[in-house]
Amino acid sequence: MKLKMGVIGNEASGKLGASVVFVPQAYGQIVRERVIPANPKTAFQTAQRGQFAQYSQAWSATLTEAQRNGWAAYGDKLPEKASRWKDKTFARRGQLAFIEANINSVSAGLIAPGGLVAIAPAGYTVVESEIGSFAPTADVSSTSLTMSASADSVMTPVLVYATAPLSAGRSKLPQSALRLIGKIEGGDPFNTNVWALYVARFGVAPTAGQKVGVKVAQISEAGYLVVESEKLITVVA
Repeated sequence: MKLKMGVIGNEASGKLGASVVFVPQAYGQIVRERVIPANPKTAFQTAQRGQFAQYSQAWSATLTEAQRNGWAAYGDKLPEKASRWKDKTFARRGQLAFIEANINSVSAGLIAPGGLVAIAPAGYTVVESEIGSFAPTADVSSTSLTMSASADSVMTPVLVYATAPLSAGRSKLPQSALRLIGKIEGGDPFNTNVWALYVARFGVAPTAGQKVGVKVAQISEAGYLVVESEKLITVVA
């Protein structure tokens, strides 16, 4: 256990014995029973871990120093991502930017599994604005989870992420719960129903009154994130 002494109070982290842990949360620190996280080792989970390991190794074993420097410069342009620890964010520096771009490329079908995007974009400007008028809807009666937006169609692939069904009282989208469920192909209508993809990914459909977190991320032809948007929506009957 680690104890941090403060002027007003103390802060602890880690575990105490074998049954109690101290955990930082958005609204302060909590003490709870220590549990062993579930590790189902699904095919999807195993594939994602394999890709992360592959590109982590490629960073040092395959890329040249010049290529790594290029990714470092690119990573500095990326906006920081939200962290599940309190209100903190973390930067996507060179290696993480490289891994993310390659996994995106595989997920979007831009390269085959095991392929490699080695060169970071030169002079690429990251667009931080949201996808125009992104207004997803979920309707049980029509079995639809529709990724609606102002764009009629997309020119490059859009990766679609979602959470498993959430309670009606949820007010904030849990970033760590988002999972890739599929993609909208470049040239397809943006207003696409992904209900079947959702059920296939989570094995269950949301019910009326529950909430679902969704995110769409448009990927360039080289696998780089162009723009993304996310929403927490209520499922209607």
